[in-house]
Amino acid sequence: MSQKEMGKSDLDVLNRAYPPASVLALNEIPLEYGNYRITQVAVKFMYDDGTNDNKGVHVDVPFGGSATVVASYTGCCRSYFCLMNVKVPGGQVQTVSNTANTPAGYCGGQVKWHLGIARQFDQNGTYAQGVLPLELVAD
Repeated sequence: MSQKEMGKSDLDVLNRAYPPASVLALNEIPLEYGNYRITQVAVKFMYDDGTNDNKGVHVDVPFGGSATVVASYTGCCRSYFCLMNVKVPGGQVQTVSNTANTPAGYCGGQVKWHLGIARQFDQNGTYAQGVLPLELVAD
């Protein structure tokens, strides 16, 4: 049964059992590396009933700041695809993305995505033009 087919009391029970999934985007790139700012966060929330809920926000998140994206669909969120646009020193925009899945038998709630400097440098020139390679890690 989809949410559209449910009555109000059924939706109230579902909302209590599965509050809307959310993503907390954290900018953890210290200012010593330059002024890296998250400018956009987009998330695809994927549910066990096959529903996808796409949400995005335009933000301006400096080091130490955060932004939250909340799904509008209520259900058992099993996977998250997060994409961030990051304005790097010099004004260019770099896009980073990653996915996270909940363990079998669990439903997701809030996933924290940490934006930081990549731990390993790519031999194909990821570290180019003075812009550090970025990574997005979930917990």
